[in-house]
Amino acid sequence: MRRKQDGYVLTHEKYKKLFPAWKLHSSIPADNRTKHNRMTAFLHGSFNGKQYSAAELFSRVSRAQDIEELENYFIAKGYHCEYNEWQVTYEKEYPKKQKALMRVQYDWRRQNPLLFVF
Repeated sequence: MRRKQDGYVLTHEKYKKLFPAWKLHSSIPADNRTKHNRMTAFLHGSFNGKQYSAAELFSRVSRAQDIEELENYFIAKGYHCEYNEWQVTYEKEYPKKQKALMRVQYDWRRQNPLLFVF
């Protein structure tokens, strides 16, 4: 942190663009921000409602190739994808309003935090 005449400047040696990125993210008008928590959106680099695949979100805690193969299977079967903070859901509605889904989610409180729900 450096003192300037009219305030302080926050910096980080390793991540030089971290604070300019936070400033950019914070300056986005409220109606263009993603619906979920602003800090979570910032950490994920989620701007303007970008959709993420589970492979993109969770590649550090599981093999992205395995998750991507599973996602591709559901997409080929006509499921649509919805990203929501710590989870990605693939859902499809069948005749008579029956629904099927596959959800990949992260729960940091669990010993094995990556969950697959079918």
